[in-house]
Amino acid sequence: MCICLIPFARSQSVQIQVSDYHERPIPGAILSGKAAGTSTSKPTDLAGKTQIIPPPGAQPGDPLPLTLVKAPSPKMIIMSPFEGHATIPKSPWFVEVILGEPGDTWALKDERVVSTWALTLLDLYKVEQAPEANLSRVASVSGFTSEQIDHAIHTVYDNTENANRRALAREYLRVYHPR
Repeated sequence: MCICLIPFARSQSVQIQVSDYHERPIPGAILSGKAAGTSTSKPTDLAGKTQIIPPPGAQPGDPLPLTLVKAPSPKMIIMSPFEGHATIPKSPWFVEVILGEPGDTWALKDERVVSTWALTLLDLYKVEQAPEANLSRVASVSGFTSEQIDHAIHTVYDNTENANRRALAREYLRVYHPR
């Protein structure tokens, strides 16, 4: 008896939840994977849910770069994960995607978005230890100044009750504001 798992693995989909800064679902958004072999989603439903089939052989923990194909507003971008750099989650988890317009000050108050900025800045620092340039890159994509991004991460550190977000902000502060 031969059991073939390859077609089964290929049919596994990644669940995606799309919302705004107020955690309201965004219906009608379409996402696509940037990697070869990744599908384009159907429009998100009224609950903001959709799914994507990742490239063949992709496993939980692998990168799942996403791009926004269609949004309710042409000005919207993927604010989190930053620049669509998602990771395939373990089942039954999902990828949380937050859409917003660059420069919308609600992003500065959304701990999910701010935590994504901190994570991105830490990843950028591993590649190039240029804090000002890294902050400038994140700020320009997000529609803010470097100072606004830095202040938002400080605020998360000072005010969040989420231990993971506080630890992420603490690590950002350690790297970007050494004493």
